[in-house]
Amino acid sequence: MEVRFFLCAESAVVDSTSNKMTILNVVEELSAVGFPAVMPLLTMVTLLSRKKAEADKPHMNIICTQNNKPIFNVPIEPEFQSKLRTRTIVGVQGVVLPGPGTLTVTLIHKKKSIAAWPIEVLDASSAPMTVRPQPAVASGTTSAPKHPRIPRRRHR
Repeated sequence: MEVRFFLCAESAVVDSTSNKMTILNVVEELSAVGFPAVMPLLTMVTLLSRKKAEADKPHMNIICTQNNKPIFNVPIEPEFQSKLRTRTIVGVQGVVLPGPGTLTVTLIHKKKSIAAWPIEVLDASSAPMTVRPQPAVASGTTSAPKHPRIPRRRHR
């Protein structure tokens, strides 16, 4: 079994017409103001390849730990459907982050780690606030576009 890629994102979708996958918002680092914090959705995306002699539906686990403490353990069985390559998209809702540190998501096959994705969880409460100024509106103008007035229709 070979892992072509393994990563974590907020979401991933597969187009039903073209079979192309779109991965949305790859997660490498998270910031939270307070702990414990909850990540609404964490999606693990994997591209696997196998040899013909290897199982068509292998037993695997995705294990998530933070600072070597378990967060979740999800069993998966990727289906190759007689092909030599497959993709998996696994979403876990409500991932609880107990505190700052390294969140590690690991793909396990035959009791061995075959891929891992580290995510740094930061405490944003001690970080300086970042302010992004918006462009100013020129004097004499408004921020809302003007539309021509449409006369009201009278009911008879």
